[in-house]
Parts: sequence; structure tokens; C-alpha cells
Amino acid sequence: MSTSLRRAVRSLIITIITLASGAAAIVLADFGRSFWMFALLLVGPLTIGLPTTLTMLLIACVWGKLPWLHGLGTFVICVTLCAVPVQTLSDHCVSRMIRLRLQNNRFA
Repeated sequence: MSTSLRRAVRSLIITIITLASGAAAIVLADFGRSFWMFALLLVGPLTIGLPTTLTMLLIACVWGKLPWLHGLGTFVICVTLCAVPVQTLSDHCVSRMIRLRLQNNRFA
């Protein structure tokens, strides 16, 4: 499997896990579960899933302002389709930054 395909699959998995854990955290907080469970479920969306979380918040800001942007199902599909490329680009930039830093430290 090529590197770009592996990166895209990894980004899709991270996006799905981020959206699922964020939704679970909101539902559990709504039912009055303890704070540690809520905090534990938000570790992923606020660390490795941050690009997905920010994409979801950006889409939520404009959702409903246009007449053709409505409905929960459409929101989930739109967030997933927008978050995967953002997560992939973020993953690519971070891996490139790490690789360049390792190359620079090797010759220093």
C-alpha cells in the first residue's frame, strides 16, 4: 500500500473515531455522567483529531445559514467529507515537519 493511501485511510479512521467520541461525550454529558468520562472521551478530539474537530466547528458555524444546509444526516456527511482531506493534509504537514526536523538534527 502506498504512503498516500495509508495516510488517507489513517485520516479516515481518525475522523470517524473523533466524530464518534465527540458525539458520545456530548450524549454522556447530557445524561449527567461523571466528568472524568467526559474528559476521557474528549482527549482524542482535542489532540490528534483537532483538525477534524475544528472542521466540524467551522461547518457548524455556517450550518443553517443557507437554505440548502439543514438536517443532521446531511451535516454528518458534509463534516466527514470535509474533515478527511483536512485531517490528511494535517497528517502530511506534521509528518513532513518531523522528517525535516530529524534531517536537520542529524547534520547539526
